[in-house]
Amino acid sequence: MTETQNADLRARLEPFRRHWRLVTLIVLAISGVTYVYYARKPIQYTATSSVFVRFAGVVPIVGNDPETDPARRLTNEAQLVQTPPIASDVAQQLHYTGNPRNLLSLISVSPSSDSDYIDIAATTTNPEMSAAVANGFANEFAALSVARTKHPPLPGVESVDLATVPTAASGAAPVRYALFAGLLGLVLAVLLVKAMEAFDGRLRHPVVAAEYGLPLLASIPFSRKAQSTTRSRSRLPGAMTERVRAVRTMLEHTGDPGAFLRSVLITSAVSGEGKSTLTKSLALSYFESARSVLVIDADLRRPMLHEFFEAPLAPGLSDVLRCAIPLADSVQEVEPGEIEPALDPILARPAATAGSAQRETHPHRGIARGDEALAARRPVVHLLTSGSGTADPAALLGSAAFKKLLGEALGTYDVVLIDSPPVLAVSDVIPVAAAVDGVIVVARPESTTRTAVQRCREALEQVPGVNVVGVVANGVREHDEIARPYYLDRARAS
Repeated sequence: MTETQNADLRARLEPFRRHWRLVTLIVLAISGVTYVYYARKPIQYTATSSVFVRFAGVVPIVGNDPETDPARRLTNEAQLVQTPPIASDVAQQLHYTGNPRNLLSLISVSPSSDSDYIDIAATTTNPEMSAAVANGFANEFAALSVARTKHPPLPGVESVDLATVPTAASGAAPVRYALFAGLLGLVLAVLLVKAMEAFDGRLRHPVVAAEYGLPLLASIPFSRKAQSTTRSRSRLPGAMTERVRAVRTMLEHTGDPGAFLRSVLITSAVSGEGKSTLTKSLALSYFESARSVLVIDADLRRPMLHEFFEAPLAPGLSDVLRCAIPLADSVQEVEPGEIEPALDPILARPAATAGSAQRETHPHRGIARGDEALAARRPVVHLLTSGSGTADPAALLGSAAFKKLLGEALGTYDVVLIDSPPVLAVSDVIPVAAAVDGVIVVARPESTTRTAVQRCREALEQVPGVNVVGVVANGVREHDEIARPYYLDRARAS
């Protein structure tokens, strides 16, 4: 079975894994009630007598010939056994003091389909009583047959096989009934889960990639500790950090050999899915790998990154675009707490400025190496907050000034990460998505709906030249569904 087939199977079984408590409760409840019902029923015993009916002649009947319809002849005789006159005779024979008609409820008469035998079965809570009732009806039916011998064409009883006293209870044991009821309960539970899923429009983790039609870059597990570290310069808990590193590694291996995505937009379908948290975490991950990174908060309506990095809101992006404030004067340097870059700390600094053109530059990054004062400084993450705001964010982000700012940032920093508003909230994200190298969509299972996902997907597909790299499932509670980074699958395929 291929990896795709395994993923599809897991997706199909996921609703039942998620609702396993409900399924178990239904099965156990139905099985338990059935077991108790049959366990509390009195033990019953069944005894069976058989009589052989002899048809000595032919009795014409209008519309049908009993000689050519043996099944009808035997059925008529079987119905005769269950008449009140015979029941009265049986009651007298057994000294039964109740209503003779009650005896009819104790028997079942079955004509044979391939012989002339009629089986008379009696079921009571007493084995001797069962045998007596069955034999009583058989004997009274035989006596009636003897009385009809004066009319040779009428059927008569040729032999009687009397019932013996049963030694074992009749019917299946309560356990067997309970097992059968449990299977029925399982079917009902499956139908109920499918109905619940059909009416539940929330996005589920196993189908995040399928709903978006994008590769699943990583699944970031849910952690309560993350809530306390989000609004600080500290990294996320270990398990979450590893997933973010996987996303960073994928971005560094996407594109032409030796190249990587340098400008990345992080967005989501609706608010509250964790795009700003992922932006901050990616920035710290790039910093840790000794990349000079600039984080831009392009959510001019509900900015969050200044709180996450504990930095002033202004000056920022809107001030640079509206007031022509130099980018270098608006970028803030944030020390990421206890995190240290894995390589040379100088690599976490921005490229050389115009005033130091004589300094040696690091290949491929344009990072100065000759400035001893720069080397002595502590590495930092660079942040461009949203700024003091604007009345028309969409126009500002779609302006030529923003494209110029992005080009200037790419000439200074290794990586530019942009946090944008949700796709379905406003149109601000559209011009930014068209200007960057790649877009990452963050999706929080259980938080958004499949309808919102579809609308987000359609909106991004309409952006000319957009490169949607993949989707990151955030806040995943299913610990056994942590996805493998997508770049590993690509590397294996190649």
